[in-house]
Amino acid sequence: MFKLLKIIVPLLFILGCSIKPSIEDAKLSDRNFSLEEFFEGETRAYGQFQDILGNVSRRFFVDIKGSWDGSNLVLIEDFTYEDGSEEQRVWTLTKADENSWLGSADGVVGTAEGKTAGDMFYWAYTIDLPTPSGDRRVSFKDYMWMLSDDRVLNKHICRSGVSHLERSQLCLRKINRCQFIKKSPPRDEALPPTPMHFCPDREIEDKFLQFHLDPACHNARFLFCLIEHWTLFHHQ
Repeated sequence: MFKLLKIIVPLLFILGCSIKPSIEDAKLSDRNFSLEEFFEGETRAYGQFQDILGNVSRRFFVDIKGSWDGSNLVLIEDFTYEDGSEEQRVWTLTKADENSWLGSADGVVGTAEGKTAGDMFYWAYTIDLPTPSGDRRVSFKDYMWMLSDDRVLNKHICRSGVSHLERSQLCLRKINRCQFIKKSPPRDEALPPTPMHFCPDREIEDKFLQFHLDPACHNARFLFCLIEHWTLFHHQ
């Protein structure tokens, strides 16, 4: 076992230095991700949190109402978790220049910073999240990919303390462009088993979510997560 670890650890280091999402990555489309255009109006997102091993710890959906005044984008986010708990966060994003954004919200430490490039948006911030045992300081790195005019995939990588790492995947859709999502489900209605159910006709979304959600991918996902978490917090 020790010999195997001596082989795996250097391999993870080498791969970690070369494999990571980056705003500078080659783009797969000619779309330009305009936050003010996509988020103005109503958006619905479904997602779940997972630990470094890929185990799902919490599921949720969030309704987002956005308004753009030419300089500031205000996002009102209403979260509903599978256990019935609710949370609201209000973001104010200011467009610093053509591709850069600055943001603030209750609990955010300092200023959130983001950047767009082609069909991708990178967003980083630290926030004090309320918990039953007190505030928990969490650092987030968000990666968003615009798949179409009304669909975005969002990956959160979050770290609390020195070693506690989690991530979440979200599928976002514009409500005014999605015929089968008309309104929020009743509060007592159980959430769907996975966000994959809300992206049924997009092959790329299915494959992306299958890798992160399918138990059959557990071993590959474990190695992927080790590489991913190490690189994102040491090389971004």
